[in-house]
Amino acid sequence: MKSCKPLLWHSAQHLDNLSPDIIYQGEQRLELSEHKKERQEIVNKIDEVISCNEGVCKSPQATIYYTFSNFVVKSIPEERDGYGRLAPILSYGNFPDEKTSLDTESTWVQEVSNEIMKFSRSIQLTLSKDAQEMIEKLLREAIENMRQKKIQKDLWKELQAFLLTFGIAIVAPIILGGIIHEQIPQILQPLTQQNLGQQTPITNLQSILQTLVLWLMGFVTVNNVILVLSLKMPSLLMIHRYFKMRKIMAYEPKVYKR
Repeated sequence: MKSCKPLLWHSAQHLDNLSPDIIYQGEQRLELSEHKKERQEIVNKIDEVISCNEGVCKSPQATIYYTFSNFVVKSIPEERDGYGRLAPILSYGNFPDEKTSLDTESTWVQEVSNEIMKFSRSIQLTLSKDAQEMIEKLLREAIENMRQKKIQKDLWKELQAFLLTFGIAIVAPIILGGIIHEQIPQILQPLTQQNLGQQTPITNLQSILQTLVLWLMGFVTVNNVILVLSLKMPSLLMIHRYFKMRKIMAYEPKVYKR
């Protein structure tokens, strides 16, 4: 990520339930009369992230919906609308690059929460300090969840590639050897016709060739298996270590601070 200052799009309803929604791109207010298309685009993006159901982190003060690249923070201000209902603030943005350092990532999380707090103040809505802290906590949780999902996705792709390569390494020589094995009698047919009175030598030759093909097929198959395993062993060990670590972490007791 080149800069830790995020660009956010914000959407909030008017508490009077009559005026058009308040929509900002960064610090620029998008008025309905001038930016109808841009307003609809951001509404569509927010709806897409919320409805995709890729990931959700919830709390009473805030909820974060997210995909692999985007997120929507739903913050709950203290004020209610004219009917006494919650009037959430929706903030849309992009996650930092996956290669971002932990320090920069931490700064990015703080910047996102600061931008949301700044927007709420600009439209006279109140988000508590607890809400800001919860937004930061949920953002970190969402980033970690997406990081783990991406690791799992990459490992699954690696496993699929291994299984495909392993399958081809075994099946290909078996199929080829089987075809050659079945074709040997036809290959020797001209010799059989030329030596009608000498069937035994031809039969022996056919048997020897078919046996050699089977042995060669087995040798190539075993050689392919050893070669694939030797090339893919680091990836297989990495997959094994990852899921073993996940299993250990799943059984670790959680410590809650009082």
